Amino acid sequence: MALSTGINIGCTDENRRGGIKTLWITERDNVDTTSGFTAGSDHDYTAVTMTSTAVKFYKFEFDSFTGDFNTEASAENGSKVLAISGDFKVPKQEKVKAKVLQELFNTCKVIVVAEDFNQKFFVYGYDEFLEHSGAMIVTVSSVTGKGLQDESGYTIAFEGQMAELPREFTGDTTDATKFEQ
Repeated sequence: MALSTGINIGCTDENRRGGIKTLWITERDNVDTTSGFTAGSDHDYTAVTMTSTAVKFYKFEFDSFTGDFNTEASAENGSKVLAISGDFKVPKQEKVKAKVLQELFNTCKVIVVAEDFNQKFFVYGYDEFLEHSGAMIVTVSSVTGKGLQDESGYTIAFEGQMAELPREFTGDTTDATKFEQ
């Protein structure tokens, strides 16, 4: 691949927002290994194919302004990779949340579609080089403080590798057959 153009920064780019607004998570094996994500021509994914209608990307709500994803690039031995990390916080420990989070903790690996506060959706844990191998490991931690105003809740963390920058998902996240609403 050769460099084909430059980047222009407009006023709307200068008024950007950070942070993750909404997360949809699915197990790696729920995304079809043959079709997977459909790559568009602009470093995007236009659709995703699931293994069956019984599985989907599940919506996870969390404390506002606690969700993030980061990539850190490295180049060694002629190869470039991105280390992916992300996390979010779920407030208040209780059995209903603990049950779902235990299921998430027990998964082998996951793929995430994350909506940011710019109304853009990005895919983490899947790319055109690693495909399903780029899926992320999930850990779940819990905390309850000493005082009445201390934190009580969970921190969900993601870790993995990708071989290209996250692609924007331009498909339909309102499709209830693939994305929990």
